[in-house]
Amino acid sequence: MSIRDSIDEIASIPGDRIAFVQIADAPIMAMDVLEWIRHYRCFPGQGAFDVAGLPRA
Repeated sequence: MSIRDSIDEIASIPGDRIAFVQIADAPIMAMDVLEWIRHYRCFPGQGAFDVAGLPRA
């Protein structure tokens, strides 16, 4: 999602192929993804991503 992927794309991955999921939130910002996740990461619900929709997908 950090690179503007759709949550709908996640639903197409077979569940038995998913071994690890890391969920973090962040404000939507136009910057280098590595810098963004290192300095602007938030707890789920504190940023702008649909973090509740990810596990549902």
